[in-house]
Amino acid sequence: MNKYQIVFRERLRETRERWANDPDGAPNADVYRLVHSIKGTAAMIGLDDWSETAARLLTELDEEAEKRWTAVELDELLAPFRIGEGEPDAARHLAAAETAVAVSAEAADAVAVRPERYAGDGKPHEPLVLLVDDDVSLLALLKDKLQQAGMHVLATPHAAQAIRLLYESKPDCLVLDVRLEETDGFEVLADVRRQPAFALVPTVMMSASDTKETRIRCYASGADDFAAKPVDPEELVARIGRQLQRSALVRRLVRVDELTGAYKDDMWRPAFRREAEASKRYGVPFSLVCLDIDRFRGINETYGHLDGDALLVAFHDAICASFPGNATLARVGTDRFFAVVPNAGADEALAAAERALRSFAETERKARSGETYRATGSAGIVEAGAASAIGADVDECADAAVRMLLAAKGEGGGRCAVARSVAGERVPARTERIAVVDDDPLLCGMLELQLRGVCGDETDPDIRVFPDGEAFLTDPWHDDPGGCVVVLDRMMPRMNGTEVLRRLRAKPNPGRYYIMMLTGDDDERHIAEAIGSGADDYMTKPFRLEELKSRIRRRLRRADGP
Repeated sequence: MNKYQIVFRERLRETRERWANDPDGAPNADVYRLVHSIKGTAAMIGLDDWSETAARLLTELDEEAEKRWTAVELDELLAPFRIGEGEPDAARHLAAAETAVAVSAEAADAVAVRPERYAGDGKPHEPLVLLVDDDVSLLALLKDKLQQAGMHVLATPHAAQAIRLLYESKPDCLVLDVRLEETDGFEVLADVRRQPAFALVPTVMMSASDTKETRIRCYASGADDFAAKPVDPEELVARIGRQLQRSALVRRLVRVDELTGAYKDDMWRPAFRREAEASKRYGVPFSLVCLDIDRFRGINETYGHLDGDALLVAFHDAICASFPGNATLARVGTDRFFAVVPNAGADEALAAAERALRSFAETERKARSGETYRATGSAGIVEAGAASAIGADVDECADAAVRMLLAAKGEGGGRCAVARSVAGERVPARTERIAVVDDDPLLCGMLELQLRGVCGDETDPDIRVFPDGEAFLTDPWHDDPGGCVVVLDRMMPRMNGTEVLRRLRAKPNPGRYYIMMLTGDDDERHIAEAIGSGADDYMTKPFRLEELKSRIRRRLRRADGP
């Protein structure tokens, strides 16, 4: 009996026991979905006879029936699957796992199931795939196959967590099951396709219902591909690979930010260099302006990403309405923009930035929840050119503009700051927070030393080590509303890592904690327990320090800006 079969059998046993103990019986829709899940998963983990039996039962069940199944009826229906039977050692092993595979909607976030190998030298990172399926055993099987193919994987059984991970992790491909526990995959896909930021993320839908109607509905809903369960893992890898190749080609061709309409990332640099050449030839200055929204991360956490997206569009529109039409505007981060303004000195650029910020701040906004609020933005301005005090070096000017932006934000935000000279200064790196919670002092000391400068020579993260969970949870560090990467040992005295996880997820704004669980082995039940407790990532001991650093580096670089 392989590890996937063990987890699958345990999940079915616990589901049957929960239904049997419910005096009202099991809802027919849930029973139908369980049998449907057995059909799709069983054959993929070596239980072909189970899959064939489930397929036969589905022809006899009425999905739309209004009934509740009694314990006797359930035992009769599920008898062919011999749930609970198996190797005695395996059964005792699973009994000790407690809630190893009981992934609840309240507790589970997601788990990164592939070592991150992002290199900080500019080389392409591994493709990031987000798997969404309510069958934990199937998630475990598919993540193993995808990681063997060189992909980085995030997996979650919950639709709400899938949407959060889309925003926070920005995956390169989404693999989504049609049937989920709280909703169905079509509703999730509809939410995804409504967001311009995800328009280029390819989606592969999976279903055990390989009917013409299901396939047509998947494609009509916006899916790029469809895979019928039981799906051959190698075939799924090939399908995902094809989608990733096509997506990469499209992204190379598309240089415009899907949400705001501004240019993307470093597209402002060619415009800067053109203006630098013109300035050198004609002696006319130009300006570089860096703008962003004050406390944007808090707005996202308070009102949600949809309202955050609307605010970004409004900020972009205010900039466009206030700056000259020949300015080049690019979105370079979550809420940060660079504007190259031709034939404009610092005073002219300052006047345009002040108009944009004033217009943006004066507008009262209404969140989807019905609440009203106002937001402000800040700007840093640099006059560049052959005759300016700063010169026309693109990196030096960008550093100065960001430094001025941070100075304006440091004074409370809602204002502009102008660089008259750079004096050889560099922009201070943002301080990151990393907490190491482990009862092994040797490991803590080693991690504290190795994680310094994890994002580069200019980064000095705030790293603290804690000998146990209680010391970590009671530290005043939590009063800081900023984000934090938590490297957390699963087995500790007094309070184990699972309990620490649950308490962190119960705090206000739990998403500010990115939790990496350290486990003592790669036992599937421990991995499933990490999923159920709300871990965002996990690693098994012993692990390579470079692997841990690369995972943390990727997380910090994907996080929102200041």
